[in-house]
Amino acid sequence: MLGGFTLIRKFPIMFALLIVLVRYGAYWAFFDTSQLPKGDLIAEVESSHGTYTIKCMP
Repeated sequence: MLGGFTLIRKFPIMFALLIVLVRYGAYWAFFDTSQLPKGDLIAEVESSHGTYTIKCMP
């Protein structure tokens, strides 16, 4: 058996925690929009029935 698999068997909680941290880091780095700068509102347009609102920013 390979040495890496014995470590996973010995420390499954640590391995799971490592996977969770790596996945959260990838989410934060590539998909989290809170890191983007806030823009100024150019226009706000409502649909004809007032159901939807589109906010245009630069």
